Amino acid sequence: MAWIKKDDKVGFIDARGELVILPKFNQAQPFKENLAAVRLDNRWGFIDREGSLLIPAQFYQVAPFSEGLSRIEATPVELFSPRKFGFIDRTGKTVIEPQFDWAEPFSSGLAYVGIYSANSLGSQTGYITPTGQWVMQDIPGAGASFSEGLAARRVQRPVDPLQPFNLEYDYGYANPQGQWVISPQMLSSQSGLTSIQQAGPFQSGICGD
Repeated sequence: MAWIKKDDKVGFIDARGELVILPKFNQAQPFKENLAAVRLDNRWGFIDREGSLLIPAQFYQVAPFSEGLSRIEATPVELFSPRKFGFIDRTGKTVIEPQFDWAEPFSSGLAYVGIYSANSLGSQTGYITPTGQWVMQDIPGAGASFSEGLAARRVQRPVDPLQPFNLEYDYGYANPQGQWVISPQMLSSQSGLTSIQQAGPFQSGICGD
């Protein structure tokens, strides 16, 4: 099904273009794992393919379900309080409490998350399991979600003391065990295909599984 907008309200049509869910939502995301996120007023919930609201609209932000879990942003306790991310299951039950300053959806059984601190020594980044257990914690560089069994990771190059604000990064790919499959060497990375520029003479290529 695909969402359509009529009179500033969003509904859904089927593959034949027939209206199957009346336009009554303020905003909607595509169906994934047979559930679609919808916004009513200023909060998000989830509907099934019949349009029934299975998970009440109560979240500040949500992501589509992935591997049975949805990343949610809890409604801030105060107007300017820090945003926190957690995960719910298909019943709307919170399975991982909102505690992360950033979180990616689950992929290949892992989700990249971060807890940041003004003091870098107090920051934590890494991957968690669907039970919230940390794995591959505080490994070097910034990470991303897994795609086809690999996750792109960014590692900062040593800083040139003569150009302290000119930060450069290398990119590589790690497997779910945290081992480098492709050592950091890339300057740009995208899911599936990767443009490669190696230090020294310019080289351009494509990298994929």
